[in-house]
Amino acid sequence: SLVSHIDLTSISGKINTSSVTGSLPIFQLYVNELSVIQILAADWNYDQIVRCRWSYQYSLDECGSTCFDLPNAQLNPVDCAITGKPVLRSEDIANGLTESTYVVAITAEDFVNASSTTPLSSVPHQILVHVSYKPVNACSTRPSITGLLQRNLACYALSIGYSIDFIILSTVTCTNDSIVEFISTSPLDIFRTDFYQEGNYTWDVNVTWTPLSDQTGKYMKLTKIFLTLFISILGLQPFSIP
Repeated sequence: SLVSHIDLTSISGKINTSSVTGSLPIFQLYVNELSVIQILAADWNYDQIVRCRWSYQYSLDECGSTCFDLPNAQLNPVDCAITGKPVLRSEDIANGLTESTYVVAITAEDFVNASSTTPLSSVPHQILVHVSYKPVNACSTRPSITGLLQRNLACYALSIGYSIDFIILSTVTCTNDSIVEFISTSPLDIFRTDFYQEGNYTWDVNVTWTPLSDQTGKYMKLTKIFLTLFISILGLQPFSIP
């Protein structure tokens, strides 16, 4: 069940544009291990506020049987991060299973200002969370990420016609680990290379973007979604880099 709401009322001479969200479709978590799932949410309208909440079944059925499906989880409405220590379903344990899959439904909403409680639009976002026990031979340290020009979730202010180039490096600490996949969601005209191995424990990705005149403003925040997504994905585990 999915419900979306958009208010087309003109604000400051413009019709409101709804928020956009982005994330992996499936996250792999380990039982009782503190995990962070970063849902990226941004809005084209710079003077508006975006908040996230759990989807619910009150006046409208936004999520059917998936509402509040993930136990022990907290959702930060400001940065849309889901934090918690996952557990297996009691019925799965009773049936002798060692893994569980949850459907997580949240809604991103934009508001005209920080004090407003009436959303201009409501956009659904759903993911799957697969929970299992951590393998005994799994590395205890997650991959590290370096090469970012600014902190995670930062916005990048760029000039039209001038390129931004940087290399994202991911380093593993256990000898049997490697980076096997790189996935990203990005606006048009952002170029990235295939990931490649630089050293025994380091893999790199080159990113280049030259903003065009028709991309002024609206692409700035979506770039944030692109950058943060692959930080979460490189290690094949959801985690946040402060």
